[in-house]
Amino acid sequence: MNELKGKFLSFLSAHRNKRIVIASHMNADVDALSSIYALHSVFPNSVIAIEDKMDVPGRIFAEKMGISPVKLSSLKKGDYDGLIIADTSAPTLLKSSEGWRILLIIDHHRENDHMLKGELVLRDSTAAAAAEIIAGILPEITPDVAFALACGIVADSARFKGGHLSTFKALVSLMEKSGKDYPEILPFGEPEPTLELKELVLKSVKKMRITRHGNYLIATVKVRENESYVASALSEFADAVFVGRWKRADGETKVSARARKSIPIPLNEVMTQIGNEFHGAGGGHSKAAGTSAKAKPEIVLKRCVEILAGRI
Repeated sequence: MNELKGKFLSFLSAHRNKRIVIASHMNADVDALSSIYALHSVFPNSVIAIEDKMDVPGRIFAEKMGISPVKLSSLKKGDYDGLIIADTSAPTLLKSSEGWRILLIIDHHRENDHMLKGELVLRDSTAAAAAEIIAGILPEITPDVAFALACGIVADSARFKGGHLSTFKALVSLMEKSGKDYPEILPFGEPEPTLELKELVLKSVKKMRITRHGNYLIATVKVRENESYVASALSEFADAVFVGRWKRADGETKVSARARKSIPIPLNEVMTQIGNEFHGAGGGHSKAAGTSAKAKPEIVLKRCVEILAGRI
């Protein structure tokens, strides 16, 4: 982390007062939003942006913090000196970044062959969240920024299902700086779901297909929205979950995959293989990953199960 911090401080010294856009991925979550909010605090002339919308937990968090990002596609490249990207380096998740001068990428996802290129890339795939990286490289952290980053770590670690000693140390430090205790952070790192989300998950249970492979249960289901939330909820019981959503306008299926600690196969590898087979792109983490695939959900979800089962 010291090496990353040194590189970031040099970058900050050269770019602090430039007109910069700080952006993150589509369906922005708490980690993405906390990351761009924190970076905005040290780039005073920056604008924060997202690809399209926020997921439900992200919206609740944004309302709490007073964060109002614009759509990246609404900004004119010529009005800015460049782009900083946080919590993603996948082109499919930030399509509006095409044509921008990408000055810096800060990311915690594993590197693969289908990644955005930046003039400077600060990556730590062992970090539980992009917020964890940013907490370790910022030169100064206000109480509000500390609270935001703490929420990002809680959210993307799924209440510490992922993470290392450094993750816990980072959270303790942020709690001290924010003056907030864990019970005050948890409702925004993991907001209480709306009635609509609860209903969506319960209806998904009725429609999901369960494959038993040895001692593992693998669940698949197709939804119209909030696939990542449904996948996370169902993974409280199923060993592995693949949730697909058909994007008619793009002619592709978006898949969110989640796994319990019992699954020994990294899901990011499964999602990368799916992306390669179906002319899309995939990646993520060992227990939480995703992909896009140019095929209908039924076909893609069936293949997800085949790949995972074949490797267990």
